[in-house]
Amino acid sequence: MSGISWRLILGSQAALAQASWTGIRLIIGYRALAAGADPVFLGALASSFALPALLAAIPAGRVADRVGGTGMAVIGLLIAAAGTAALLVVPGLPALLVASAIVGLGHLLVMVGHQSFVAHYSTADSRDGAFGALTAAASVGQLVGPPAVTIAASLGAASNGSLPDTGVGLLVCLAFTLLAAPGYFVLRGPDANLRMRRRLQVRVPSRIRGLVAIPGVWRSLAVSAAVLTTVDLMYA
Repeated sequence: MSGISWRLILGSQAALAQASWTGIRLIIGYRALAAGADPVFLGALASSFALPALLAAIPAGRVADRVGGTGMAVIGLLIAAAGTAALLVVPGLPALLVASAIVGLGHLLVMVGHQSFVAHYSTADSRDGAFGALTAAASVGQLVGPPAVTIAASLGAASNGSLPDTGVGLLVCLAFTLLAAPGYFVLRGPDANLRMRRRLQVRVPSRIRGLVAIPGVWRSLAVSAAVLTTVDLMYA
């Protein structure tokens, strides 16, 4: 598979997954308000997306090294789809918290899977460009998702004269997620072959203390945490 083709397929999958993710982040707030949520609950709802990343990020990375990035990504997409479906059919504020955490876990696995695939499949001289292409594709999804979901929800509201139709918005998010899944069948072969042939020559510490001790890692973690916190607060 050529570099352009795998980047195109992976980028399309990343864009669709991010479109779904950002759309859910917006539409779930409307759903919570419609159910009578107060500002404190909205804060808890925003935090519930991040909880899986806090607990499962490092174990997910280890699993992705063994099963491959494409497998991890498709598992994440299916989990995110299940969480989105739960948002559609299960009523009540507690269900919103649980379903949003499920969606957050799925999104985490998708991101870890994509990054693992790029790390395994790209060559040393093209790795920075490959990660840049993945980031650009995710940005396209973040650009497309919110307007697509809110426009669909607004059109649903116009038909019945009520508040934005969050059910229609969630269906759009679910469609984005399901459309991203078939990319697995194209990428799984190259991923499996190269993962068997390539092994990291430098052993990375498996414990958190060892990882943070690597020069520059803790600074990257601090900056990333600040950026992600700001973005999450803006969504909320």
